[in-house]
Amino acid sequence: MADGKGNSQKKYKYHQVSEAIIENIAAGKWKPGEKIPPEAELCQSFNVSRVTLRESLKALSILGILNIVQGDGTYVQQIDPVAFIQPLLPLLRCDRAYIDEIYEARMVVESGCCQLSAKSRTQADLDEIKALIEDMQNAIDLGQYDLFNEADAKFHRVIINSCGNELLSAVGNLFFTLVTYFIGEINITPSVIAKSLGDHIKIYEAICDQRTEFARITMSEHLRSSMLVLKKHRQQE
Repeated sequence: MADGKGNSQKKYKYHQVSEAIIENIAAGKWKPGEKIPPEAELCQSFNVSRVTLRESLKALSILGILNIVQGDGTYVQQIDPVAFIQPLLPLLRCDRAYIDEIYEARMVVESGCCQLSAKSRTQADLDEIKALIEDMQNAIDLGQYDLFNEADAKFHRVIINSCGNELLSAVGNLFFTLVTYFIGEINITPSVIAKSLGDHIKIYEAICDQRTEFARITMSEHLRSSMLVLKKHRQQE
């Protein structure tokens, strides 16, 4: 009777190869769009069989890290961190138990984006942020909360995308996409919206003055305040 030791060793080698390939990509040895060495060379380099190597390549292909082109070779994919969590989005949106966790994650990531944005923002970014604050004020004057929410969303997107870090922007946009489903439950009263506008103005001023730490703190406090409003609204349902 087989004790499964052979299968365990095979699985261990398969994971080792996968980790080694990822390390080579992370180190820049194999860049996105480039073809990795042929199978024979990789088998020799990793000291594994062709079967083990192919299992590893297939797994990394499923994850979107590699692209296997039949008759040509295997290429490194442009890695999109959002793609790894994209299949979970419908579940996260539907299960309200995740709201607190999503908001906490958003606070950490988006506050970091805001801090970096204060350092790397361009004049075009500042002009766009300022214009969106004006749109928020106009929406308040007109009593149109839906327009306020629209400008609010764009405001946060601009900051996330102006942080100068593509990976952080991708993750920030992911969490923001999730919380957009709850924005309508936050900006629901004149007092909440007025405070939100004030927060946005302070965030803009911090970014404009390149006060990086203050920008981070101000964004964090704004998001925490929004989360508390959301919790209160949910308790009243």
